[in-house]
Amino acid sequence: MFIGWLTCIPAVLLPHSLCRSTTANAPANRQMPIASVVSGYSKKNKNLIRKQTNMKKLLVLLLVLTACTTRNAKVADNQLDSVSSKEKEIKNEEIENSKSYENLDFAKTNNKTDTSTFILIDKTIAIIIYPDTTWINKQQKEIGEDGWNEVVADHDYYQAEAMTVLENKGIEVKFFNSDKQFYKFIKNDKSIYCIDKAKMKDKWGLILFNTDKDPVFWLDTSIDEAMKDIYLK
Repeated sequence: MFIGWLTCIPAVLLPHSLCRSTTANAPANRQMPIASVVSGYSKKNKNLIRKQTNMKKLLVLLLVLTACTTRNAKVADNQLDSVSSKEKEIKNEEIENSKSYENLDFAKTNNKTDTSTFILIDKTIAIIIYPDTTWINKQQKEIGEDGWNEVVADHDYYQAEAMTVLENKGIEVKFFNSDKQFYKFIKNDKSIYCIDKAKMKDKWGLILFNTDKDPVFWLDTSIDEAMKDIYLK
């Protein structure tokens, strides 16, 4: 009788009974509280914003680095161009200094129209140039008579050799015994190049002129290089 009474205890009161009422919520089906859901979403949103902010910072940094690299590259290129230009200038200067002749810009002057003051040169020619007596007297005093005679002998020898080469190549060689102060050269293109003899008082050699080129001054031991460059012979 007692046992029968026990069997009448509702199954729902037994915590582990398989017959427990299905009206109670199972642990797996219980919903999270609303506050927890909102809190989780807020954390995810903050993390997303933080990542986006970091990405923006990284992008800005990359842009700055790229700009700096580009600027540094341009600066390096400019510096390289500057060095290259300077090297070219030095090289060209060395080449000019190594030549047996030089341009006459040091004696160049403006165009002259008074025919009584200039000698007109409008053909291919070589002109003999002597220094003025003031310069000659000064040199004689500085190096003495014997030294001066040796200088004259060497100079006359090399100039005579040059004149022979010029004449053999069909180039006229001439000395103008004139008091006129200027040489007026007219080129094939009608351009004019005027020289002031007063600026050549210490020059002793030859003016080489081809109507296709500006006149130059030659003084060396050989005229072969000048023949090729000026007269193309």
